[in-house]
Amino acid sequence: MIREKIDGQFMYYLDQGLLHDAYKVFGAHLHKDSNGAILGCEFCVLAPNATKVSVVGEFNSYNPDKNMMERIDEKGVYYTYIEGNLEWARYKYRIETRYVPINTPVNKYEYYIQELLLGPVSEHCSPVFYTETRVLSCFLKDSVLYVNLSEDMMKADAFNTDFQSDIDLFKRNIIKNFPKVKQIELFIGGVKPYVESEVKKI
Repeated sequence: MIREKIDGQFMYYLDQGLLHDAYKVFGAHLHKDSNGAILGCEFCVLAPNATKVSVVGEFNSYNPDKNMMERIDEKGVYYTYIEGNLEWARYKYRIETRYVPINTPVNKYEYYIQELLLGPVSEHCSPVFYTETRVLSCFLKDSVLYVNLSEDMMKADAFNTDFQSDIDLFKRNIIKNFPKVKQIELFIGGVKPYVESEVKKI
């Protein structure tokens, strides 16, 4: 299976421009049994700035919700497996990139947090929280910024190794960019998470 080939060594050679047979992994590859019968098809694509990726085609009526791809590497490799005979099938990747609509009626703090949640542009970094985390509410009162994020923030994330550090980094980013914010009160689904320390502006 193609997924098994994507490891640290593979990504290192890809980063260095030394991977001359990337076509053997990326794209669409039929999966056959020992007798040559087609069991399904593997799809793999590199999309480091994407927030969502899916495979669309006549086989799923071009519905982007039917065959969502999984991000299997922190650098932005997406993969999925679709069962059935898809030989000669036409397909496309539907890629949603990091984007916050400029006409969204939100305050400057919420707009900044939405952009922060989308994650870094560089493929060498990963988002602070789970990529589907949303801002439920955000307002400033007496130099304290109250931020309520969706419960998606708590979903298992293979790239999140230190939840406490991620929260501190998230707060420092906001405080550094907004002089009027002296303290941040963070809530997840309306509930304040347990934290060992509070980040404040001195």
